[in-house]
Amino acid sequence: MGSGGILESTLPRLRRWESGVAVRVIRRPLGLSALAVIGVISAAAALAPVLAPFDPEAIHSDHVLSPPGWPFIMGTDDFGRDILSRVMYGGRISLAVGVSAVVLGVGLGAFIGLVSGYLGGWFDLLVQRVIDALMSLPTLILALAIVAMLGTSVRNVILAVGVALVPGTSRVTRSVALAVKEEPFIEAARVVGCTHPRIILRHLLPNAFGPLMVIATASLGSAIVAEAALSFLGLGTPPPTPSWGQMMTGSARTYIVTAPWMAFFPGLVLSLLVLAINLLGDTLRDILDPRLRSR
Repeated sequence: MGSGGILESTLPRLRRWESGVAVRVIRRPLGLSALAVIGVISAAAALAPVLAPFDPEAIHSDHVLSPPGWPFIMGTDDFGRDILSRVMYGGRISLAVGVSAVVLGVGLGAFIGLVSGYLGGWFDLLVQRVIDALMSLPTLILALAIVAMLGTSVRNVILAVGVALVPGTSRVTRSVALAVKEEPFIEAARVVGCTHPRIILRHLLPNAFGPLMVIATASLGSAIVAEAALSFLGLGTPPPTPSWGQMMTGSARTYIVTAPWMAFFPGLVLSLLVLAINLLGDTLRDILDPRLRSR
């Protein structure tokens, strides 16, 4: 059976497993609250063209630095642009970068970790030394270095943040592969002639799926914060496209005393989203970790 057939036989089991986890998350007040916050913010960002009261780039010259009120619920910036509309549109960029970076980083890290742990030997030794070198650099520093080399663009930010997430994911999935590959059913699979790709996809990947879900959830918050930090430093999403990090830098710092709403509302939404994502990650960890289920 080819890799396509392996995936087709594995995906239904993963879908049933995911549905069971989703039900248990919803049954927990903390998990349900986190999902509600994430859902509201994500929906507002996705439906920004419909829900935003103004064009995010529209300049209202008669309402420069207007405080929160009607019709500018979150006030306006130093150009007279509506903060609420820019926060909603900025969420599209921040969420898109965060999700894309997590898919790239966790997917690549899981592949490297599973293959490295399963094959072992000199290949595992070489890969882990590279991972050690990458892990010696903080995530944000590594992302900064990559963006500085490649240039400022949304695509490069996704690549930089995604690569920065690879080492941690690889190390966790490698530990799963090292433990599972010694199980009798792996030896039985080898005896009946299963190929290495089949064993990795059919047996190792499902066993690593629980830890990967927790890693992906936790990494999403880190990726969104990293994108905001890069934008805050001027290395993220290039203007005039709004993003939460970009909205908290530049003129927002200049007017932090006279017009604090310029930085407050993007920071508030960013903090609420990351908090909700972290709470969801804690809930998933409690559900998926057998040692914590009885607590």
